[in-house]
Amino acid sequence: MILKNIYNNFFLKEVRDVLGLIDDFRLARLVQALALQIGNLIEYKELSQISGMSFLTVKKYCNFLTKTFVCQFVKPFKTNKRSQLVKNPKVFFMDSGLRNYIVNDFRGLDGRTDDGSLLENTVASQISKQGLEPNYWRTKKGHEMDFVVDLPGREKIAMEVKKTFRPEDINSKSSREFQKLYPEIRLLPLYLQSKNFSSAQTGWPIYFI
Repeated sequence: MILKNIYNNFFLKEVRDVLGLIDDFRLARLVQALALQIGNLIEYKELSQISGMSFLTVKKYCNFLTKTFVCQFVKPFKTNKRSQLVKNPKVFFMDSGLRNYIVNDFRGLDGRTDDGSLLENTVASQISKQGLEPNYWRTKKGHEMDFVVDLPGREKIAMEVKKTFRPEDINSKSSREFQKLYPEIRLLPLYLQSKNFSSAQTGWPIYFI
């Protein structure tokens, strides 16, 4: 009920006051579409069709959602490698509870289909709350790392988030490809639970509520 009041009474009212949006149901459609796509690449054209807004208006409201700390749009890891042509951002919500309210799903992780996306959302939110900027890495061939982060002191780390991590995941195709291109960047697996895998093997457990 608290989340519902915040979303309906504060957030949508703020949009109307600041942006002058009369038919705020279009914004509600946009926000719901984004909530259903956390951890995925967004297509502005598709969001425009779903919301009924123009392409430029969608980008305007996505910028507003960023400035009001509702969403964050994670950009690809910038390199000069021609094989990495993915430019679209990934979307995450700063508050997983608000996101779950929007999609009307408060079940535990077990038994829901978006468990991996929720874990990614939690990690992205925590990275940003530490004052760091997460990026993601993906190639045309489908190799990917969930996050690449610049740490203080010019060190970079690449993170792969999984609900269950296994020893063989350390040597996945994506890990090998990334290390081939960026041997100087340390890989850090993040996992909620593990099978025959310990944190001593350079993994890092996720404490998720």
